[in-house]
Amino acid sequence: MSQFTGSPATGTGGATCDGIIQALELGAGGWSALHDDTTGNVEQGAVRLQVDLTTSAASLFNVLGRSYLSIDLTSLTGVTVVDASLTITGFSKTNNFAETPSMYLVQSSFASAGTLASTDFPNIGSVSFGNITYAEFNTSGANAITLNAAGLTYLGTILGSIAKLG
Repeated sequence: MSQFTGSPATGTGGATCDGIIQALELGAGGWSALHDDTTGNVEQGAVRLQVDLTTSAASLFNVLGRSYLSIDLTSLTGVTVVDASLTITGFSKTNNFAETPSMYLVQSSFASAGTLASTDFPNIGSVSFGNITYAEFNTSGANAITLNAAGLTYLGTILGSIAKLG
């Protein structure tokens, strides 16, 4: 059995990228309008896997940040993935809500593997490939999200190309 370690290239124009896209809803649109926005502000090369939820009133969300990354798997062909995890380094966390959030890894489908666009904001999946809870998230070290069966299936279908995750 062999191990593969890959990471997104930072910046733009390469084969892979990373970054966040934030949508802003400053009116009374609330969570539904924010969640279903079709564009957002791009911050390329951030590798900040995050969901920013801020509110100006108890029931009014006004910022949602989604993280995107692509990983080059073109060197992996003719193999079977039996186990995989995404490891991210934590640096901070804040929760101003009564709910306890979790971070989920999902498939994304942004247009270019090398560059994010504001119109990529809605191009995020809803099937969880694995997650880490708020309590488990380490702000001073590594955080591994072990891929579940859905994540392993996705990797099996994408080997030999670029994986796009969010």
